Amino acid sequence: MAAQGKKVIKTNKIKSKTTTTTSTNKEGTTVTYKDTYEEFDKNGNTVVKIDYAKDGSIKKKESYKYDTFNNMIEQTDFDKKRGTTETTTYKYNAQGDKISETVTNGDGKILKKETFTYDAKRLKTEQQEFDENNKLKTLKKFIYSTL
Repeated sequence: MAAQGKKVIKTNKIKSKTTTTTSTNKEGTTVTYKDTYEEFDKNGNTVVKIDYAKDGSIKKKESYKYDTFNNMIEQTDFDKKRGTTETTTYKYNAQGDKISETVTNGDGKILKKETFTYDAKRLKTEQQEFDENNKLKTLKKFIYSTL
């Protein structure tokens, strides 16, 4: 979607996009296969993205949910090769700044959590990363200087 911005997708009322790849294999035969498929909501946000293998099987499937302000609030990733599902949940403050990001596995077990703190100017001042046991793993502090 990066090449086709939300605005372009929304303006043109694009519902979905399929990308195909054509290449020549070692034997000199031209092969065309579906590479990716994306679905969009009325605001141009990606709601489903599927990556395909050359044989047409699904490699990875991602789904996304958004709030009324078009902030992504949930991303679910299914990786067929690994057989895993991970869901990332995002929370925002009243100003629309991301204040937390939590990654869980298919059983709902927390794998990682990050929290973010901002000052009155909406500048990020702190980022904390916690492990699966809610133990602080990393603390980043942001200090800004003005001109």
